[in-house]
Amino acid sequence: MEFPDLSTSAGLDFLDKYLSTKSFISGYELSKNDLIVLNALGKNQISERFINLNRWHRHVKSHLGKDLPSSDEVIKILEVK
Repeated sequence: MEFPDLSTSAGLDFLDKYLSTKSFISGYELSKNDLIVLNALGKNQISERFINLNRWHRHVKSHLGKDLPSSDEVIKILEVK
């Protein structure tokens, strides 16, 4: 699945609606797709109005630990899977 530009409000709106019925981007467990989207979002603060996106973000962070992977680390993870 492709998402619109996540640096725009429209892209974040789309992702927030998409996540309204999902715990992960695809499937039922953390996957490389979650890491791709997480990396696309960057380290920017997500507005509180994106309730589902914030829930997903916290959920993914809880799986990854306190420190989110850097872009280089995400690339290495994606190469392994």
